[in-house]
Amino acid sequence: MPVYVRDIGIEIPSGHLVSGHVIATDPRGQSLLPKRTSMAADAGCLAKGEVAIYRVIRGTAEFRKKTGESFELSAGDVVTASKDSISLTGIGENTQVLRLGLLKGMNELRSWTPTQRDEIDGLAGQIITQKDVRPLRTEGRPVGYLYG
Repeated sequence: MPVYVRDIGIEIPSGHLVSGHVIATDPRGQSLLPKRTSMAADAGCLAKGEVAIYRVIRGTAEFRKKTGESFELSAGDVVTASKDSISLTGIGENTQVLRLGLLKGMNELRSWTPTQRDEIDGLAGQIITQKDVRPLRTEGRPVGYLYG
């Protein structure tokens, strides 16, 4: 089954501190929303980050540790790992995973002045463009799912 990857476009607005991607599959035999297939996912973008945070929004995902041990996460689970210590090896049907890569400059935030931090906080309006009160995550239509 095809796996779709979407860059959520937060790297530039975050000052090159965080990259973000949605990795997802559709339910068997149907497509939840139309998707653009003209552009292939850039594996190099997914490799960015000194630390990776994976949050399973829906479905299940399988990961493998550097030691070879596998583990599975399901909806609501989160794992944070240093660069290359785990890899995403499998994704279930009707699954959506959010991947955030904390980039190298993230460590420098500790030395930033309050003014510099306020400038980054001011970028939130460029990243968050819509707010919505949602029912339980298993109810209602998906928000920001893949390509709309």
